[in-house]
Amino acid sequence: MKDNSELYRLIKDTIINLQDNNISFEQYLEVQSKFYQYSVSNMLLILAQNSEASVLKDDLSWQRESVRISGKAKPINILEPFFNSSGEVIGYNCKDMYDISDTNAKSKRKKYDNRTILKAFLHNNIAEIKGIDDFDDNTINSIYKINKDGHNVIYLRRGLDFNDIFKEISLELANIEIGSKPNEELDKFKKKAIAYLVCKSHGLNIKDLKIENFPILFREISDVQAKKILGEIRNAVANINEGIDDYLRSINRSKNYIR
Repeated sequence: MKDNSELYRLIKDTIINLQDNNISFEQYLEVQSKFYQYSVSNMLLILAQNSEASVLKDDLSWQRESVRISGKAKPINILEPFFNSSGEVIGYNCKDMYDISDTNAKSKRKKYDNRTILKAFLHNNIAEIKGIDDFDDNTINSIYKINKDGHNVIYLRRGLDFNDIFKEISLELANIEIGSKPNEELDKFKKKAIAYLVCKSHGLNIKDLKIENFPILFREISDVQAKKILGEIRNAVANINEGIDDYLRSINRSKNYIR
């Protein structure tokens, strides 16, 4: 088991490698799409130690499921918070996690068809989605506005195929989460990354949202600033997925559904 100082150093080195394109941003996004509920620090640790990981649990959790961990398994170390009596985080412990590939378990992740996922997207917690026959601008497929009650509403052009529906909804939800920021280039990048991750985390591959590397501006900022931006992306994805995941869990309460 590594000590905390080693893990913090690994986190910093991994961010720098992302900034220098020694590790592709696409690899990081692949990890985040599977572990978006983890902290940025822990996603970076997973990326650095085993970017192919898909389901992580500690040895006790696997034992409770009667799953055996391979004797040759190499643990993935993450940082687990510990709390005081008031529930405040006061530090972190290094924790060993094991990927499902190092066990005799079989992946049981539930797959849903496009219609079911669409219903889940419509049940997001951030905005109501309404169909509209046409926009004044024929190049627009979606737009969001705040109604008189102060609620977010996404207006979506009717007749779009599933690919475009998921793309447009995800981009507008990202738009709501990020809002208007001074740096237009960074703003667009974050929104696209968020939309990509929302789709990817639910098994949707939207070709128009593919992202391979950090934008050039990431090479010009510190690793601390880069991590902060990754945190904004992470938080937005988690917020958007909360409502989507709640709906999917509601239609399948089986403990075999692994997210």
